[in-house]
Amino acid sequence: MDSDPGAVLAGVGAVFFVLVIIGLLLSLAVMVFMIYCWWRIMVKAGYAGPMAFLMLVPFGGLILTCWLAFGRWPALQELEERRSRGV
Repeated sequence: MDSDPGAVLAGVGAVFFVLVIIGLLLSLAVMVFMIYCWWRIMVKAGYAGPMAFLMLVPFGGLILTCWLAFGRWPALQELEERRSRGV
């Protein structure tokens, strides 16, 4: 079986191209889902939802996680104020 090396190489290139496109689409889907999840977390903590886009910045995930871990959440501050007023 003598195969044309150019045809084999073209077939391998086409398969590689399809796999790259699929990988990029999956990466984009994971990124969108990650931003959606962080958006929900930020809103529930009382912060602005668009802060979730910090996840796209290098070290943004670390900054956002530290901010949530060590900062005072506006949602909890409001809850404490309501409890102190007896509402």
